[in-house]
Amino acid sequence: MTMPRSGRRAIVPAGCTCQRGWMDIKPVTRATVAKAFVGTVAYLVGLVLFLWHVNGPLSHPMMIAMASAVVVVLTLELRAFPERRRREDGIEMTIHGARCQGSTVVEAPASEIPPLVQRACEANPELDLTLNTVEGGRASTGIAFTSWGERLRFVVRPLSATRTAVTATCRPAFPLELTNWGRSERHLHRFLSGVQQAAATRSAALPRPMS
Repeated sequence: MTMPRSGRRAIVPAGCTCQRGWMDIKPVTRATVAKAFVGTVAYLVGLVLFLWHVNGPLSHPMMIAMASAVVVVLTLELRAFPERRRREDGIEMTIHGARCQGSTVVEAPASEIPPLVQRACEANPELDLTLNTVEGGRASTGIAFTSWGERLRFVVRPLSATRTAVTATCRPAFPLELTNWGRSERHLHRFLSGVQQAAATRSAALPRPMS
């Protein structure tokens, strides 16, 4: 199977020969946040040691300024640890700072989810859909003032012939980023609600059985 280039939207046919489980996504947990926090601490310590090596011993005002900056950064990053849940309009989400996951159930067969995902991403220009199949796919966002961008992945699970569960995660593109001021949460909610709305439009357009 040939993957689409970045920036191009594509739907992979239902008959594609993908390996089973290829689109599984990793859940967002406090452990994943802890790994990113440890990486951030290591990065900051390495940066301080590098500056020390290049410039020699730092002056006391400079050391105080750097220590204050590190404390502020780590304090802001700690906001990602508490788990927050959001439930509304048939969407359930779990948020850990810049990392979140969510799911929704739509009244449509799994084979019709790719067109619904396509419409949801077209309604949200910030989401660049790079892979879209009957099993799942992925999208990404560009760099913004408060973020290096986000990566969204989703999986499709058929519940019955007419109902399908869509589960998705949204993570920062920069692995050490722990908070992005709600961007991941906003993109994930817009994606799931967009799929819901597209499914509702599809259902409304279907002919009703004659009584």
